[in-house]
Amino acid sequence: ARFRSYVAAGPHMSKTAFSEGPWAVNAVMATQALCAPADDFLVFVSEATNPASVLHYLVPLLTLWDPPLAIQALSAYVIGDTTNLMLKWPARGDRPYWMDSRVRQFGSSTCEVGWGMPSGHMQVTVAVYTVLAVAFRRAWFTMAIVMLVCVTALSRVHMGAHTPLQVCSGLVCGLLTAYSVITARPLIRRWCSREIGDAKRIALAMAAALVIIVIIAVEHAALQAAGMEPSESVLKAEAACLGGVHGTVATGKGIARDTGALVGAAAGRWLYYSSSPRHVLASGKDVESRHPWWLLLLLWGVSAEFTLRLTTATENAALDVVQGDMAKQIAEALLSGAKYFSLLALATGGWAICIGTTKGSVLSERNLLFSEREVRSTDE
Repeated sequence: ARFRSYVAAGPHMSKTAFSEGPWAVNAVMATQALCAPADDFLVFVSEATNPASVLHYLVPLLTLWDPPLAIQALSAYVIGDTTNLMLKWPARGDRPYWMDSRVRQFGSSTCEVGWGMPSGHMQVTVAVYTVLAVAFRRAWFTMAIVMLVCVTALSRVHMGAHTPLQVCSGLVCGLLTAYSVITARPLIRRWCSREIGDAKRIALAMAAALVIIVIIAVEHAALQAAGMEPSESVLKAEAACLGGVHGTVATGKGIARDTGALVGAAAGRWLYYSSSPRHVLASGKDVESRHPWWLLLLLWGVSAEFTLRLTTATENAALDVVQGDMAKQIAEALLSGAKYFSLLALATGGWAICIGTTKGSVLSERNLLFSEREVRSTDE
């Protein structure tokens, strides 16, 4: 009944600079008609490129071979996800399924509750994988990344979650995010190293997390004061969505996830360095993997999936106990922060201690931990 009354009300486009005309909806419906045979595949791509998958799987697996690169990918994710939210609130771009009831919906892949401009899937995917493409510098890998970005863009339009303009905006924002991370690469590598000190590393991570929280809170308050309520998008989504909405963006969970992951990575580095003998890290000659790389990959992958399922189940069980809307929102944010703190602490340090890591991982640490003079002395 709510959906029928929503449709009967007429046009549902926000009166902002980023509102789009009928061409946007027509482009989405044309894409859905042309790509209908690939529905299942495009739903899979949309789910697989969810920004949170970077934390769930990509960062842990990168850590197995190149921890500094894993932290660069994490940085691209945090910067991309945070700035995307900061841009969406003032832009107030309508999602296609809000604009027209004829747009097909694909459950939670469509029914996200945040504003649509720019696309968060595109911004984070482009930011993270551009950083990896620049690091690997292989033509085949770069082509694979280009194909992934194109299919991701197509999937987001096909899901009815974004217009072509929103997807293109996410692409541009992702490239700018990647550029900022690549430019800051020396600082990120220094943050990863033992030489900066565990206390300073954790302090910097907590300071960055605090800055993110303050900026988001100030922007939210300023927009409310200007009469641009950020949570208005939730009402639009709930009214237009035929199924359940995807509520992560509408609450503090997203910010708690980003800041928890950032501080968790600092804790993981502390775990790693506090348990790794200095002479082993300094000299790559005597370093051997405890297990073959394929077994380590399997063990790390199973550990990532098990930890994700365990922390998610714990989070859901704890939320079931909480009563009241406000209390539930606060608990949701706190539990999300704790969940991603735990995941990243294990991914960036804990599993290397418990399971073992590859020789390449240890050698990548050697390049940033010690001055040339100390490495030369150790080798001699």
